[in-house]
Amino acid sequence: TLDGSDPRLAGGGISPQAHIWTNGVLTITGDLTLNIRVRTASGAWSALAQPRYLLGSRQAPRARDLLVTEIQYHPAGPDDCEFVELYNASTNLLDLSSVSLSNAVRFVFPAGYALSPGAFTVVTKSTASFAALYQAAASPWYWPGIAVAGQWSGSLDNAGETLSLVASHGVVLSS
Repeated sequence: TLDGSDPRLAGGGISPQAHIWTNGVLTITGDLTLNIRVRTASGAWSALAQPRYLLGSRQAPRARDLLVTEIQYHPAGPDDCEFVELYNASTNLLDLSSVSLSNAVRFVFPAGYALSPGAFTVVTKSTASFAALYQAAASPWYWPGIAVAGQWSGSLDNAGETLSLVASHGVVLSS
């Protein structure tokens, strides 16, 4: 599959998102993770393999490349729906490995996390609560395609405090 889902359905069936491999059918034009399983004629499945193909060169973000575009510190719903939104304002694929949010909350981007030019990503207090409020189609605040980088520790103070975005080498990108 190309969408992050498992090609094997629960119970052993074939997912409707699965593509049957045919030599020369897949052309990779951008970064891609494949989810691959082999199914024998008898219906037995192999373990899941997830090769990642990285085609774009990455740059570490500079202050004008990675912008904090929204801080939701006092959401209409529960406080665990707080989030910080970041935007790649550059024309480069940004490597956010070890970039961090600090002071008010603590979050470190995982190794290999990249943000495409013109793309947004969100870091939130609770990925589950965020998904229920902003990623569920039935929600009035639904916004399709929101990329969530992960969940922070700590909380944003409704009375105000300092939040810093720090590059992997310790330089403050924004505060």
